[in-house]
Amino acid sequence: MALIPELVDALRLSCLQLDQECPENIKNIRRRLLGYFDSRDEQQLEELRVAVYRSLPTNDAVACRALYADICIAQCLLDIQDNASDTQKMFICIQRLDGALVFSGVPGRQDSVHALIKSAQSQLPKQSPSLVSSQTFLSRADHEPEVPECGGRIQEMQEEPDMMQFLNKYSKVPFIVRGGIRHWPAVEKWTFPAYLLSITGRGRVVPVEVGKDYRVDGWNQTMMSWEAFLQHLEKKDAGDEPLYLAQHSLLSQFPALREDVVVPDLVYYAPTPSPDTPGYSPPNNDEGLIINAWLGPFGTISPAHQDPYFNCYAQVVGRKTVWLASPALQEELRPLPQDSGLGNTSTLDVFLLTRESNPTVLERSMVITLQPGDLLFFPPQWWHAMRSEDTSFSVSFWF
Repeated sequence: MALIPELVDALRLSCLQLDQECPENIKNIRRRLLGYFDSRDEQQLEELRVAVYRSLPTNDAVACRALYADICIAQCLLDIQDNASDTQKMFICIQRLDGALVFSGVPGRQDSVHALIKSAQSQLPKQSPSLVSSQTFLSRADHEPEVPECGGRIQEMQEEPDMMQFLNKYSKVPFIVRGGIRHWPAVEKWTFPAYLLSITGRGRVVPVEVGKDYRVDGWNQTMMSWEAFLQHLEKKDAGDEPLYLAQHSLLSQFPALREDVVVPDLVYYAPTPSPDTPGYSPPNNDEGLIINAWLGPFGTISPAHQDPYFNCYAQVVGRKTVWLASPALQEELRPLPQDSGLGNTSTLDVFLLTRESNPTVLERSMVITLQPGDLLFFPPQWWHAMRSEDTSFSVSFWF
């Protein structure tokens, strides 16, 4: 509990030292936040949190996201100070802080949020043994992936190209480095769900997709207990509604996982995109890098779509079949309408391509199965689809 006074001081400082460029409405809400915190008005704080949360989808400004994080921090500071013996409130506190990490990214507040989560976890009573297995994730080694007979081929290498080779020869086409991340601690450690639970601690929640395909009705997203999600992945038959943790900054939410990976050298070589992919710019953050995780059961599919960045895609656990096609096949892949919000996604089920239905796409695309420890590279705007052949854990580096 010794860190609580320091976090209280940090919260007050954050509210009082308002950025001159911060919108006036944000300044006013910050003043209200500090007033509610001083008066210990939990109901007003919760109403404020809900109001700011609802504004996040239409107001992605750093000031708004930082404000949301500070409201969550204020609520949890009061809970830990006043209700540390209330187990249910400590779980709610942890979930609220995870929500702040997921929905706002907590700009400039990561250390405070992680410290508060640990403080809340320390108040929880001793845990009974977890139902998460100490065994590795289920492998379907007897399952041979069925893939379309694509005409293209992805170049395979045994080691990463050096900087000059990459920039001069390989940066504009996909390739695979077999065993390229085999040295990562994650390749062994992340096969154990019990390890993944142990490094996060109790009460954590994560965002998951519910459903097989985000293009169809009934697909949705929800927050779910990390422990329950790991248990779900261990089932031999996950049922008709697969759960998929997709395109999530899991390594930021659980920083201990970041220690198990090594950013590939390719990420730092600053390649230039092909002339047929104009408008490229790297991610707009301090690192010029976005790291996302993908964790789901056998059969999980990401439909064919495009992303605006270079991608180093690391297959950590399980196998994953990857389908790729050049941006030049835009018309043949029949993207969804731009006004659907999914204009970067194809309407085709590319793993079911045949010479009768889509001969041009089949002949000019490529497919390959990644093994644990493999590293895939492909340039911006290349069409790609993914299908898990086992319980699969992957990490993508957008740069």
